[in-house]
Amino acid sequence: MANPQVQQIYQMLAANPVANATQTIEEMRRNYDAFTSMYPPLPGIERESAQTGGVPAEWLRPAGADPDRAVLFVHGGGFMFGSLASHRDPASRIAKAANAAVLSIEYRLAPEHAVPAAVEDA
Repeated sequence: MANPQVQQIYQMLAANPVANATQTIEEMRRNYDAFTSMYPPLPGIERESAQTGGVPAEWLRPAGADPDRAVLFVHGGGFMFGSLASHRDPASRIAKAANAAVLSIEYRLAPEHAVPAAVEDA
């Protein structure tokens, strides 16, 4: 039997797909953010806003993280979707699994920012 949570995700995607050809990029991003907001960061993860090289970012730190370790997290989304908020859950899971601080960046998105803007930000 399929996992009920996976079935719920399938149903939500079928009802309101993120990449609908009739939607504007802004509508697709709102749908993506609404979908990912169901998955908050793990409990016990401290968040701290930051700027690095002029790029908005945030640190995610699990309690007792090794101070000598850090991970750079560049969220998914095909350079068109995603944000610090939309990817806090996976970034927090990496922080916990690695027992390290994770720096997540808010790179510039296309099409407003042409290639290689996102890569330059990272």
